[in-house]
Amino acid sequence: MDRQVIHTEQELIEWLKGAGDTLSLDTETTDLKYYQLECLGISLCDGKRACYIVLGDKDGQVGLVDYLRHRSVCRGRCVAFHNAPFDLKVLHKLGIEPPENVICTMTAAHLLDEEGDKGLKDLAIRYLHVPEDQVKHYEEVVTKGVNSTEFYDYAMNDAIWTWQLWQVFKPLLEEQGLSNLFYNIEMPFQFVLRDLEINGVQIDQPALVTARESLRKELMQACLDTWEAGGIKYDVALLGELIPEINLNSPKQLVEFIQTRLGVRLTPEEDGGYSVDKSVLESLKDRHPFFGKLLYYRSVEKLANSFFEKLPECIDGDGRIRCHFNNTVTVTGRLSSSDPNMQQLPKKGTALANVRALIIAPPGKVLVGGDWSGQELRVLAEVSRDLTMIDAFIRGQDVHLTLANGFMDLGINEKLLYESHPQFQEIRKKYKDQRDKCKTINFGIPYGKTAYGFALDWNVTEAEAQAEIDKYFSKFPRIQEAIQGCTRRVKSRGFVANLFGRRRRFKHLSKRAFRQAFNFLIQGASADMFKLGAVAVRKLFLAHEEWGGKIILAVHDEIVTEVNEQYRDVVMKDMKYALEHCVSLCVPVVCDIGWGHNYADCK
Repeated sequence: MDRQVIHTEQELIEWLKGAGDTLSLDTETTDLKYYQLECLGISLCDGKRACYIVLGDKDGQVGLVDYLRHRSVCRGRCVAFHNAPFDLKVLHKLGIEPPENVICTMTAAHLLDEEGDKGLKDLAIRYLHVPEDQVKHYEEVVTKGVNSTEFYDYAMNDAIWTWQLWQVFKPLLEEQGLSNLFYNIEMPFQFVLRDLEINGVQIDQPALVTARESLRKELMQACLDTWEAGGIKYDVALLGELIPEINLNSPKQLVEFIQTRLGVRLTPEEDGGYSVDKSVLESLKDRHPFFGKLLYYRSVEKLANSFFEKLPECIDGDGRIRCHFNNTVTVTGRLSSSDPNMQQLPKKGTALANVRALIIAPPGKVLVGGDWSGQELRVLAEVSRDLTMIDAFIRGQDVHLTLANGFMDLGINEKLLYESHPQFQEIRKKYKDQRDKCKTINFGIPYGKTAYGFALDWNVTEAEAQAEIDKYFSKFPRIQEAIQGCTRRVKSRGFVANLFGRRRRFKHLSKRAFRQAFNFLIQGASADMFKLGAVAVRKLFLAHEEWGGKIILAVHDEIVTEVNEQYRDVVMKDMKYALEHCVSLCVPVVCDIGWGHNYADCK
């Protein structure tokens, strides 16, 4: 393939004259983080030729960037990227806005093989049969210098391989019925991902300092209380460090301590081992005070170490945190995030520290958050078409309490089951325990929870838990039929497809695989529903620039935005409408909207 290194505007103009309708584009940068990065150059490929546009040379950069910005090379073309959100945010930093008909080969690879490698070099070896010894990595070529022949070839290879991969992936997406998901959901969502990583969230830094200090003290006290409850001795080492008999963070030591010192027998897992996870500890709370103290210690320890100790190093110079969102990691299509992991953002903090309250709106702005009420249960109703569940949603009843009423013969007057009834909250509070039990079933069944898991939750025998599951299926028979139908499809085809066509493939068939398959139908559809909603909100903001609206955070099915305060009410109204009408189900789609000057107040 013909290769050219471009240093001037005229050279770029001449190269583009022969370019076709599709270009691949890749950027080389000094850093991966938006706030710190500078663009060294841009590679292009049209399938026959490739070029590398040198931007690291400050003397010649101004004219080239100006041309790229005002006479976009992408205008009127389809542009293919590998990891589109990253290159899109690099272009945005240069002031270059490509048209929105983009292609992402990383996303295409994920839809075609959700468990395979997504790295460009790995895909080039696998699909393009590029010899491994010809594949160079950034760390290897950058030592030669960013203006070396080796670096230029490395950069152009990225664009060449992206273009070639798209030629391979395009027909495969069509063959597997993934075109609608790819073009109409995933590709518009690339711009949401870009915006998330550009916008970030504003952090209340003085409050963070205070919260960290308070939380450190609380963690130490929680640790001491747990040791005391369990009769665990400790020594004082040099520098005042406390050295206990057992490490509370060691599952192996905890299992031995619980069974030998406390005399509490644990139930073996299916693999013969023992678990001391949250559900097990919850089921043992009444057996010994140690378990309640340990649960609290764990919650404080996670809050402290997962968030409060890591947040300061993640704050950029403008006071905002920009975490990285991963769209091609989970097999269900859900987002994950890192640096820091906002998907693990706790819903509540401790009495001393609420991490959500640290995410604030700048002066003149407010935060508006929206998510779907009972989203996964509504998707379950769509997937199963269970008439009882559908009827409860259509009539506006609380599904968990409705189930509890029939399940446990509570005798609640049917009119009090409606969420709109004036006495509903009173009834919900009165029957909280029964409702929570049914909520556990409603969410546990689609996630493939077994009688063993429910037995731990309820502190009953497996036989008693199985009787409850059987009773549940007698109430919602079509849910059981849907689970069985899903299992048959996996056995016959080796995969299942969700409401939007996303596939989950299984190489090995097992009971675990069958549970994962049905879980995927719910979680995968919920993930795609979230993407449709986020795209709808972004379009809304683009149509109303006066709102100053920005999507700043995504936490599972929740979308958090930052808007000009004077437009708060209209944003809430229109955002609610957009989220409730981004998808059509057999039951009403209901969105909860909240606002506040910090994220904790948005609920």
